[in-house]
Amino acid sequence: MPIDNTEESGRGAALKILADILGRGGYSNIALRRGLDARADMPRERRAFITECVNTTLRRLLTLDYIINAVASVKTDDMDPLILNLLRMSVCQIAFMDGEPEYAVCDEAVKLAVTSGRGHFKGFVNGVLRNIIRRLPAITASIERLTGADYLEVKHSCPKAVINWLTPYLGAGETAKMLEYINENRPTVTVCVNTLKTDADTLRGMFRKIGAEALPALFPELRPWALRVSGMPGITGMKAYKDGFFHVMDESAMLAVLAAGLKPGMKALDACAAPGGKAFLAAYMMGDAGEIVAGDIHEHKVKLTKDGAERLGLRSVRAGLRDAAAVFPDQENLYDVVFADVPCSGLGLIGKRPDIRYNFSGAEVSKLQGLQRRILTASMKYLKTGGVLVYSTCTLTPEENEKNILWATKHTKNTKDPKASLLWERRILPHREGTDGFYIAKLTKE
Repeated sequence: MPIDNTEESGRGAALKILADILGRGGYSNIALRRGLDARADMPRERRAFITECVNTTLRRLLTLDYIINAVASVKTDDMDPLILNLLRMSVCQIAFMDGEPEYAVCDEAVKLAVTSGRGHFKGFVNGVLRNIIRRLPAITASIERLTGADYLEVKHSCPKAVINWLTPYLGAGETAKMLEYINENRPTVTVCVNTLKTDADTLRGMFRKIGAEALPALFPELRPWALRVSGMPGITGMKAYKDGFFHVMDESAMLAVLAAGLKPGMKALDACAAPGGKAFLAAYMMGDAGEIVAGDIHEHKVKLTKDGAERLGLRSVRAGLRDAAAVFPDQENLYDVVFADVPCSGLGLIGKRPDIRYNFSGAEVSKLQGLQRRILTASMKYLKTGGVLVYSTCTLTPEENEKNILWATKHTKNTKDPKASLLWERRILPHREGTDGFYIAKLTKE
């Protein structure tokens, strides 16, 4: 039964959004944005609370369930879904968020159980939360006594399925540091400056006027284009965005575009383009002089790229339907640069999209690797001899990164496919760089 508040509270809104993500399988970033857009008239502080409550609950989900199971007579697997999410977000406020006193959080949770049509659970909610308030130090101490993958799973709210993939790749110490970092640090929104219309300093002033802070890029080489923005929920609603002065894009993805060595007049292919960020930055770097074909297999995503290019005033970006894994013989040896930012498991994004960690599957990695290799093969055929292929992912598995590049360079030496040579590769880790986790490999066609 949906929550029916005459004047919806921030907690009520957060509970609805959590239901969309955890109950209906919605992507956290999309569900949160949709929920906030539907509440555009809410005060800015309340919208900020909703964002923090939803994201922190998702980041700490397994830790919260451990705490709840330590005191509840009914275990989380058997609870009413709405009551479970209500308990999760309430324990999150008690254990991980600053704000109202603990007992006020408890009282508000009981009220929300009633207004949600779950009044018969109000005694259960009250009892569980008051027990947790009393016993939280002891429960927290019990987490510290766990060891190995059990400790990482509960302490950092990361399923063992993910830990068992990350640890051989990063090492146990790096894995623990990364998980701690993404849970303790709030991701910054990074915008890419449309240097055809403005510059970074001018755009910083625009943000400053509306009370948002915009800092220079973490990577010095990106400072003409990247700004890190905080204190601005709903960034796409501001006038500067609508006027095409910037698009949203993480610095790690910008590095992949910078790696190509673009020049005006080049012909580039962005094989997996939507929503268009790489193609847009390529157009800025080329002075909008040249041609950038931005392809995607889904029509609605092609429309996103077209709409973005129009908003930004870009003439060189041409978006269209395209299967990145297919080979079109009439386009072979056509492009100076090909970007292959391939579909992947997304483990580098779990700081921004905490739900990814709970939906990760090793079987899915194997399926994705086959697709990634088909895209690599097709992309190399489209490239001119001596051209540059930039392969990238936003994940942290060797199967989708280094092993694919090793396969590409070895595979092409024993087939009729064009020969691929690796120029350099780079792995970007959130806790080391302060960006999304990312992998970039730069190859050339011999």
